[in-house]
Amino acid sequence: MNRCECVKEQTSQSEHSPGLVRNDEPIVYALVDPLSFEQGSIKALKHDRLKKSELSVCRATYVTGEQAKALTTDVMIASNATRTDEGFAWAICSEIREIKLDAIGKFAFCVIDDAYAHFPAHAHIGYSDVDDKKNERAEARGNLLLLLKRRGIFKDWSGLPFALAS
Repeated sequence: MNRCECVKEQTSQSEHSPGLVRNDEPIVYALVDPLSFEQGSIKALKHDRLKKSELSVCRATYVTGEQAKALTTDVMIASNATRTDEGFAWAICSEIREIKLDAIGKFAFCVIDDAYAHFPAHAHIGYSDVDDKKNERAEARGNLLLLLKRRGIFKDWSGLPFALAS
């Protein structure tokens, strides 16, 4: 995979990474009310997080559901007891990478490995490195949100899409 819009995808960003994010990997987005979930639905994805390539996700191939929950949702709730676990949404990496900025025919998003020593399955989603003068980012964010909503919201952190037994 060599996408000129996503230079960071071509180089490992962390020594703790299991490798570059592959197109066939399930990518999990943790849902915590009120951070990423509100009034029964996934909240709009934050432009500033995507602009900085800091929308945190989990590579389900490299972690159990129990581990993913402990390293995402449980951490966010521990820092603020008013937050609640609302489960997760997921998409296949290639589906995220295929979202385009139609006016310029370029890909909108990159999925970048960014592992931590205690969380090798961590990754980020960010905007691609293109000059989109027509500012289609809002539409692309909406398309990414629809993609994450497509399979539904999962409350059970075991089984699919996590490859390892929980």
